[in-house]
Amino acid sequence: MKSIFWRTAACAIAGLIGWAVMEPGMPIHPEDPRWGPAERMMVATVVCAIGLSAGTVMGIELGSKRKAILYAFLGLIVGLIAGSFGYTVGGQLVDALFGSAIFMTAGPQVVIARVIAFAPLGLFLGLALGAIRLNSRVLISGAIGGLIAGAASGLIFDMVGMVTGPAMQAAKGGEETGAVGRAIFFSLLGGGIGLFTAWVEIATRQA
Repeated sequence: MKSIFWRTAACAIAGLIGWAVMEPGMPIHPEDPRWGPAERMMVATVVCAIGLSAGTVMGIELGSKRKAILYAFLGLIVGLIAGSFGYTVGGQLVDALFGSAIFMTAGPQVVIARVIAFAPLGLFLGLALGAIRLNSRVLISGAIGGLIAGAASGLIFDMVGMVTGPAMQAAKGGEETGAVGRAIFFSLLGGGIGLFTAWVEIATRQA
């Protein structure tokens, strides 16, 4: 159980740290032309942090400093590649289904679009980090954990924005209110992947 707790906590904290490093650089207006590049950089930073954390913990659990370094490196690389790919897939799906301006509107369609945008990022990141262990069950569980975390974050993202929006606008100015929602999303993303991969690894050892 300690293994499950530590990997879940480490990956969730890594997601939060990655967000905290990049959030101050996000534009305060969604229409700002710098928004797209800033968002991509944030995603890249966060998935690298989660991958590095997940890989390090996996290596430490195997009781080898060499494996900890190797898995940390692998986690960083596959996290960046798979997370960036999932982010791109989610964005393209949303653009194809709803149009590029969907997040400037309001209504239930925005929540659906948010789920579609977030879920592939979690799916591919979890899939890649689970694959590090060269265990099909861990691979699948990582994908499931990432998918659930991404979809759940998409469901609550705009509700969080509505609750925290006035405070965010008062603190930062501008019209952008997604800071707290992004913090929750990236924490859930890391935690979900850490939880599911650790849980299945332990269950597989005991079987």
